[in-house]
Amino acid sequence: MVYLINRSGTNEYKVGLSKHPAKRLLQLQTGNAQKLILIEQWEGDRELEKRVHDKLRVSIEGRQDKIGRGEWFYINPKWLNTILFEISRRLVYS
Repeated sequence: MVYLINRSGTNEYKVGLSKHPAKRLLQLQTGNAQKLILIEQWEGDRELEKRVHDKLRVSIEGRQDKIGRGEWFYINPKWLNTILFEISRRLVYS
């Protein structure tokens, strides 16, 4: 499954792949002082994870900045619901 996790109180989100996103959340929480929240999860594989990364890199506003290292992204809150909707829609119609 592909998941989206938020670092509470921030606009930072992690997109990743795990058979068990809830367990992965607990693993990530161990190394993070801020509370992490599982926002969304989708049935999918590495290809879907890549598609979600690509969608976050190019948002409706233009460029969506990747932060830090790995799979953490800054997502402007005003675009979060639109981005989630478009990802879900593409899953249905792809």
